[in-house]
Amino acid sequence: MKSLEFILQKFSCVLLFVFMLISLTSISYAGEPALNNEYRSAEQIRSFCNSHPIDSTSLGDSYVFSYQTLPILHDSYEPGMLSKKALTSPLNMIANIRYIAGLPADLKLSSDYNRMAQAASLVSYSNHSISHYPALPSNMSSKTAKTGKKACAESNLAWDSWQNTSLEYSILNVWMKDDSPSNIKALGHRRWILSPEMKKTGFGAVSGSRGTYACMYVFDFSRKVKKNYQVAWPAQQMPVSYFPEGTPWSLSLGKTLKAEKIAVTLTRVSDGTIWRFSKKAADGDFYISNEAYGQEGCIIFNPKGIGRCNAGDRFRVNITGAGKEICYEVNFF
Repeated sequence: MKSLEFILQKFSCVLLFVFMLISLTSISYAGEPALNNEYRSAEQIRSFCNSHPIDSTSLGDSYVFSYQTLPILHDSYEPGMLSKKALTSPLNMIANIRYIAGLPADLKLSSDYNRMAQAASLVSYSNHSISHYPALPSNMSSKTAKTGKKACAESNLAWDSWQNTSLEYSILNVWMKDDSPSNIKALGHRRWILSPEMKKTGFGAVSGSRGTYACMYVFDFSRKVKKNYQVAWPAQQMPVSYFPEGTPWSLSLGKTLKAEKIAVTLTRVSDGTIWRFSKKAADGDFYISNEAYGQEGCIIFNPKGIGRCNAGDRFRVNITGAGKEICYEVNFF
């Protein structure tokens, strides 16, 4: 007959195994690291954002661009240059976004990229349109026009009919949201902002009677990256202020994906509502993009009827067909 000591040892081993299983499950679903990027807690995110402040007027109606040198928008056009304040605030917003997403967030402004982005904004304003392949304007120097044309092909561009629409507004509500019919299938603007290789950027903006033309230079590959990041937006810990209603969800994996194999299940924890997405059927918009915007292989899903995400909302994401099953939780705060 087996001793009591032997039985207790066996029982202890079983308990240890059960606890290990529970721990593994919690890594996937309790807001702990489940993706291979740098996990940041809500407290860490709050602290980082507080140390990288955004201009308090930038998302309101009272914002006005400040310039180191004013653009000239008549006769012989000149690009001008944004002030340090007008450049620092959008840089901080991009740094915050990357920090939230678990990416390196030590971005720097490049004076060359600022100059290029400002020239691109002037070219767009002169042409009264945004295009990555603009016509060369004749109402500015050939050097400025060529610089602007090149930058248009290497940047995120935005236009708004209102004057003084801030770069911060374009970052949050245009490029990161990226929900227009021409952009949602790839989310190219978002993925460039979330490019793991980006280390430097630059901004430009020209505002006048034709509205506001904005530019963020994104073709920077100066950061040495040793792995493909799993970049989720919304991130595992997500401030509601950085996720406007209607923003599509995405996960970039840095590898080519086969659309017919991918299946996504999104579950809202509070009421158990489930959205399912695959090539055969989807509860909302669903796309797979293998274009190399930042990094290739992006899963895009936009849950129908989800409404605004509020502080305290929790969602579970399960993805199959992209290799090992991916499970993570998104907690809004």
